[in-house]
Amino acid sequence: MARSVGDNKISFNVFIFNVQDGVKLNYADGSSNVSGAAYTGQTPNSDSYKAANNDQVQQNEQTQQNDEKNMRVYVTPTGDKYHTHPHGRGHFTPTTLKDAKARGLQPCKICNPPS
Repeated sequence: MARSVGDNKISFNVFIFNVQDGVKLNYADGSSNVSGAAYTGQTPNSDSYKAANNDQVQQNEQTQQNDEKNMRVYVTPTGDKYHTHPHGRGHFTPTTLKDAKARGLQPCKICNPPS
């Protein structure tokens, strides 16, 4: 509920959709469900928690490396940026994110591809 400051004469409800992956909200009753997450009883200082967290970090790094090998970006022959899609002037050719980074290209600030 949003209200005016001071006198509270104006009030209205603000509805904001949830767009977070893996989270489902039931707007009718206010309940929520997070998919893929389960409470394990492990504390952040326990050895089993640290081992599981380390495995997850390694898995995330591997996924990121695979994404870089396969993700398509677009480059121009004379440009110093890579792009999510062809835009602006120039002859755009597709390549992989890994290749664009290997060439020393930087992400475009307009289309904001992954860095």
